[in-house]
Amino acid sequence: MAQTGAGDTRFVWLRADDGLPSSQVSCLLQDSQGYLWLGTAAGLSRYDGQHVLSYGIRDGLPHIHIRNLAEDHAGRLWALSDGPLAYLQNGRFQHAPLPPESNPVISLGT
Repeated sequence: MAQTGAGDTRFVWLRADDGLPSSQVSCLLQDSQGYLWLGTAAGLSRYDGQHVLSYGIRDGLPHIHIRNLAEDHAGRLWALSDGPLAYLQNGRFQHAPLPPESNPVISLGT
C-alpha cells in the first residue's frame, strides 16, 4: 500500500518479479522515513513506493528467514531471524549476539 500526494491510497502487489525474495511475508514495518520493510522466508526487502531493494546473507543478515522487525529510537532497523539479532548500519547488517545466560528473544516489541 502506498500513499499518493492527495491522501488517496493505492494498493500494490509485490512479487518475486518485482524483486521480493519470497512470496511468504512473515512481518511488515513502516519506518520513520516512510520505507516499507518486508521480512520474508528468504530475506528482507525495503520498498520505497517504486522499487524493491532486497537484503540477504551477503549483506550481513545472519539468516534469511526474517521473523520480526523493529525500529529503535535512533532510527535503526532491527531484524530477528533464525540467527542472531541484527541491526542495519551503513547498508549492512551487524550482529548483536545475546549473552549466553539471557533468554532467547521471541519477538521484538515497540
